Amino acid sequence: MNYSNVVKEISESQLRTDLPKFNSGDTIRVTVKIKEDKKFRIQAFEGVVIKTQGSGITESVTIRKNSNGVFVERTLPIHSPIIDTVEVIKRGKVRRARIYYIRNLSGKAARIQERLPQRANPNAEEKVAKAKSEAKSITSQKALAAHQRRKRKAVDKKIANRINPDKIENKKIQAAKLEAKAKIAKKPAKPATAKKTVAKPAAKKPAVKSTTAAKPAAKKPAAKSAPAASTAAKKPAVKSTPAASTAAKKSAVKKATGAKKTQGK
Repeated sequence: MNYSNVVKEISESQLRTDLPKFNSGDTIRVTVKIKEDKKFRIQAFEGVVIKTQGSGITESVTIRKNSNGVFVERTLPIHSPIIDTVEVIKRGKVRRARIYYIRNLSGKAARIQERLPQRANPNAEEKVAKAKSEAKSITSQKALAAHQRRKRKAVDKKIANRINPDKIENKKIQAAKLEAKAKIAKKPAKPATAKKTVAKPAAKKPAVKSTTAAKPAAKKPAAKSAPAASTAAKKPAVKSTPAASTAAKKSAVKKATGAKKTQGK
């Protein structure tokens, strides 16, 4: 929680909602608590509001009073616990927020015109202030009840988790599975294609060099050895065929003559 938020909450809790609203030119009566030894006494101060300054807990009012022909001004903090009550006696009609010009006037010139419509129901603003304070108290009670419900729910959840620890483990496992799926889905397939395109030119260059170097070495020995092999194969075939045929004929004649002799016997 920030420091400014803490200060704001504390200042809002110190604001007084039981005081009526008043403006510059209004005649008000303020009762102030004065401490004497161990006792308090109340002193009333009635006069015209010259100015109101500040906002929130630092709001203050300056009142001008005529005391036996002598004008006295007093500045009081509105939300101070020293102030007992504030009562609006008369509403004044002025056009300025700070009526310092009254200090230079005297007699009838220093009088302020009264706003009559507000005089018919002088306690209307007090009633509105009371209604607002009651509404705030009701809303604060509802907020407290809601806060207590949230606390109870949190306590019930903790108790349930202690009784059934398997639920917590299952939740952790499910969360881990979901994280793994999300990581797999996020992996891009583009880097694989980039690797293939880079490897192609490196494979082509050595293949072209090896083929050009091997071609002349393969052609020369093949051209020289082919005629020698063909002639060597043809010569024995031409010479050996007549001898083989005559030998076969002689063996056939011998077999035939031998068979006839056996028949004549």
